[in-house]
Amino acid sequence: MIKLEHIRPHALKVGYVDWRLGNTCNYKCSYCPPYENSGSFPWIDIDTNIKTQNIIIEGYRAMGKSTSFAYTGGEPTVYKHFPQLLENGKNQGAFNWVYTNGSRTVRYWSDIKDVLDMACISYHAEYDNADHIIEVVEAIKKDVFLSVNVVMHPLQLDKCFSFLDKFNAAHPEVTLDTKIVRVMHGDPLHPDYTPESVEKVLAYKQNLNTRPRQTVNKPFLGKSVTMKLTEPGQEPRSISCQEEILKGLNGFNDFNDWECYIGVESLMIDFDGKVYKGYCQMDGSIGTIPNFEVPKEPVICHYGDKRCTCNLDFATTKYSTPNKTFYFKQI
Repeated sequence: MIKLEHIRPHALKVGYVDWRLGNTCNYKCSYCPPYENSGSFPWIDIDTNIKTQNIIIEGYRAMGKSTSFAYTGGEPTVYKHFPQLLENGKNQGAFNWVYTNGSRTVRYWSDIKDVLDMACISYHAEYDNADHIIEVVEAIKKDVFLSVNVVMHPLQLDKCFSFLDKFNAAHPEVTLDTKIVRVMHGDPLHPDYTPESVEKVLAYKQNLNTRPRQTVNKPFLGKSVTMKLTEPGQEPRSISCQEEILKGLNGFNDFNDWECYIGVESLMIDFDGKVYKGYCQMDGSIGTIPNFEVPKEPVICHYGDKRCTCNLDFATTKYSTPNKTFYFKQI
């Protein structure tokens, strides 16, 4: 049997939820697909969202787990009831984190920092709010885990590198990363990249890997994207979910016929309120909020010729089954 397990023991005691609150965004970045910023899925009413949150927290609590909510969009902070949702989760011991462009006022962030545990802030050169992001981070970095991702626009790389240097000088303790732009978030790179510009971005990214993490006086319950792989007769070793996904057909991400704890360890709520065990949507929707139950049993993956292409899905406990024909390319 081959085993893919969490490298951090605490992960087994946490249920992770990726929640797409709505696809309204105050930015309209040229590289962002319409389904993420068109506003075609309006915000769901707060009563339904609170009830949904309670169902998930109670469902995972019954399995001895706490809950970690990752709110995405759209831009989640545009949702006027977002602070109320954070507060309800925090009052029940949930870990709250948000993917955001960080555009709300410093006062807004200061007001929610006590009920927010982590913020993944993206810098977009098309809107160039560099100084504002630096101010927001200064206001909350002692209370909120932070990660800043710089979207490396191929036509505005000078502006992106300038922000990287400026932010690094202001907040060297905060995690900083670069993100290559892909066409509609798919596989092809943005056509305006050159081999030289991609190489420059990747070289800068490598230098960021050893940067220190900030110190926040609270437990970290975010989802790790590194897993422990154990093969018969070999010592366990760590693998990066993201690296394997990026390898495509050469990656260790074909889990057909494996026993997978998706749903038991993670959930995904889509813009329309449909709930899935993960982004792979294995076995289809398990209901629409607030009419669903948290799964208690693993599944046997039957993803056909597709592969695991999402960090949330990949970073889930998996065990090979006897009828699996293994494919693995050594890293």
